[in-house]
Amino acid sequence: MGVKERRAWSAKVLTHLETILRPGDTALFLAGARYREGLEESLRSKGVKVEVPMLGMRIGEQLSWLTRHGAE
Repeated sequence: MGVKERRAWSAKVLTHLETILRPGDTALFLAGARYREGLEESLRSKGVKVEVPMLGMRIGEQLSWLTRHGAE
């Protein structure tokens, strides 16, 4: 997706997440940085803890991490 599409997508996702997440909850992101834009800081500002276990990993490392943790 381009920048405009990602912004629209993240706004839609954020609207949904805000209906289910409360301060003190944890959001676990397995998406890349471009798809976390607009979500992480907005959620943190609402008191939601954000975890990004694959932060800084290259795609091959991410795939390996997902395999080790049972994701398909």
